[in-house]
Formats: sequence, C-alpha cells, structure tokens
Amino acid sequence: MKSPFKALPNSSILESLENLGALNGDNICLVKPFKDWKVSSWREKIFHFRLCNVGEGLEILEELSKAGSDSKAQLTKIYILSKAIYMIDNAFPIEPEELKHFNETHKFHLNQTDYLVEYFKNIEQIILDRLDAVYAALQRKQIRQLQGLSICDGCGETFSVIPHNSKRLLYSVSEIICNDCVESADLSNYEFEEDVKKIEPKKIIKEEKTQAYKCPHCELELKTFEELNDHLPECEKLPIHP
Repeated sequence: MKSPFKALPNSSILESLENLGALNGDNICLVKPFKDWKVSSWREKIFHFRLCNVGEGLEILEELSKAGSDSKAQLTKIYILSKAIYMIDNAFPIEPEELKHFNETHKFHLNQTDYLVEYFKNIEQIILDRLDAVYAALQRKQIRQLQGLSICDGCGETFSVIPHNSKRLLYSVSEIICNDCVESADLSNYEFEEDVKKIEPKKIIKEEKTQAYKCPHCELELKTFEELNDHLPECEKLPIHP
C-alpha cells in the first residue's frame, strides 16, 4: 500500500512497535498444514506463513467491498491466504521469472498475490478450509508468543511453564506435546526440535536493527514484503526463459 510516510526518516521506536507481534521475530512461521494427511505427499510440505498487517487488512476489505454478500466468506479466505503464503519448501509459489514471463506473454501486471488469488479459486474446498484454519491458528499462536504461553497439540491445555519431559514441536501451530500426551499421541504426525534442524527461509535477510527484504536477483533492499512482492516481477535482472 502506497504511503507518503515512506519518504520520512525512520523512527526506531515506531519500527520496534511495528515488529512487536512478528512471529519468531521475523514475521515468518514454518508450518506443515497437511501433516496428518498420511496418503498425500503434501504432508511433508513446509509452508512459510506470515500474518497480514493492518494495511493488508484494509486492502482485503477494499476488495471485499466490490463483491456480493454471498461470495464474501470465500473471498475473505482467498485474499488472506494469497498474502499470507509467502513460500512453500523454500520456493515461491510461482517463481518470479515465471511470473514475469507470464505477464509479458499475456500483457498482465500481476504480482504473486494477484496470481494466488486466481489460483485459489480452482482448488478443492477442503484444502482452502485447512489453510484458512492454519492461518487462524497462527493468529492465536501470535498471542501466546507475546504472553509467553505454550499449548499442547494433544490435549489443548495451555502452559505458562512447559512441563518436564514435554516435546517442543517444529512446523506446528502448537508449541508442544505435553508430558502427559507424549505416550498416547501419534508421534508420526510431529517433528521435534531435538530431532530436526530448523529450516530458515533462504531469500529473506533480516538486518540487525530493522527487517529488510532483499531481491535475490538485483540485491535491491526493500523495507516491506509488499514492496518486494511488487518489485520481483518487474526486476530488470530477472532472467526470462524463452
């Protein structure tokens, strides 16, 4: 979202407030949304989720104002997920060079968000609902993170102090499997901090003082994800496949 404040000097205290609720400190959370779908290879896919900020929420509301009342529930899920899903298994849902080639071929000016809006209209309802549920769970996770709380994925109990012999979860909307649930839970649905080396997003570079997003092609540094998302399809150093 364009803003006249982009030209003003940075305010360190306001930047700190802006990043206050960021999941894991960089506003990216790694989740396996389909970890319990054992008949699908997608149970191993790691999604890089981010939570929409206020400006993105306003953009979603603006788009919804153009829609009929019967379609708003579905479109709300689609618009949120199109902005929230940043990468899948360390790759963009559509690679920037592919999107640039698509735009030039069809005379469009789509960014990744625009592309995903159209894509999500074609997927099965059960997939859209699962991803929407994961996003809602991440919003609750954000609140727990700020309060220093952990929830057990087995029994749903919330803890201010993690019980001894509990297991910390990776790629989950919950934080732990508590000690009482470890023996009864289906552990094949989980990965744990002591068993798996955490995978960090490859194409996001966080500065020491402020978060920055660097274009992987021209190395231009952009302050927000939205600016990076708009820049990538238009990057002059982006390779184009014939």
